[in-house]
Amino acid sequence: MLVGHSYGAAIALMAALEHPEKVHALAVYEPTLFSLVDQESPAPNEIDDFRAVYAETSTLVDAGDAPGAARCFVDYWSGSGTWEQMPEARQGQVAAAMGNIRGWGHACLKEHTPLGAFSWIGAPVLFMMGENSPASSRAVARLLTRALPRVQTVEFEDMGHMGPVTQPESVNQVISRFLEWHRPFHRTDWQRLMGIAPAAG
Repeated sequence: MLVGHSYGAAIALMAALEHPEKVHALAVYEPTLFSLVDQESPAPNEIDDFRAVYAETSTLVDAGDAPGAARCFVDYWSGSGTWEQMPEARQGQVAAAMGNIRGWGHACLKEHTPLGAFSWIGAPVLFMMGENSPASSRAVARLLTRALPRVQTVEFEDMGHMGPVTQPESVNQVISRFLEWHRPFHRTDWQRLMGIAPAAG
């Protein structure tokens, strides 16, 4: 079973494509596979706002302004003013992570896997999104929820792209229920269902 948020959710879906025999279920929150939107409709399109923020963030990193890049990035995903409200220690951690922004952006924007490939994911997928998320991630959600054959969609009210971070209790509760329902049966599960006590030892 795989659980992922944002870029981690994109990685989880790609892992399910590459190793279907190892993935029994997936719970993903707004995977950032922006290349799917470009495949459907070249720019200008619904990911233009992300593309602009990515370009500005990359320019700031190249200029040596990691905090400025982090501010741009955080405020896009979490809303204007979010950066200023973050603890200083957390700001430092996010700023340090900006060094790989070009590699991350390239993976999100240039992934060549076609949308139709995701119809081959046979595992059940819990696809989560926030009603206040940016148009870019919601556009990806629109495409993937149509393509995935065994998908359960959950949209959280008053939540954005960073919902798993800002409101983890609500998101984790939904994930836990989904994973419990879809966890693979083991020998002892069948024994309990049949009323047969597991063998000692």
